[in-house]
Amino acid sequence: MRFENLEPIGREAAGTMLSEGTQEEKVGALLRLTYHDPDREWLQSLCIDILHTSNDLWLRRTAITCIGHIARIHGNVDVKVVRPLLERLREDAELSGFVDDTLADLTTFLPRLKAD
Repeated sequence: MRFENLEPIGREAAGTMLSEGTQEEKVGALLRLTYHDPDREWLQSLCIDILHTSNDLWLRRTAITCIGHIARIHGNVDVKVVRPLLERLREDAELSGFVDDTLADLTTFLPRLKAD
């Protein structure tokens, strides 16, 4: 695994990468947006849209992971929307480990969930 500094990216440039880029560019664009865009609701919607529309396994895995990053960075996600989606995705063996990690992130970074 290689680690690199993820620089900010504008939505327009990221949109181009997400629609026309290589797998690595798509994943990088989504991560860069997640780390730097201040609009939590928009980021969450983007991840959900990717999970509903993309056939790219690594982009879908990254979208799942990014939901956990959003919880960590912004201290919030729409749990009523995200949790049922993650539970459905957990049934896919290729996604289940990523889902489990993200559900753990939600519990860690959204303390109100610990009471649930």
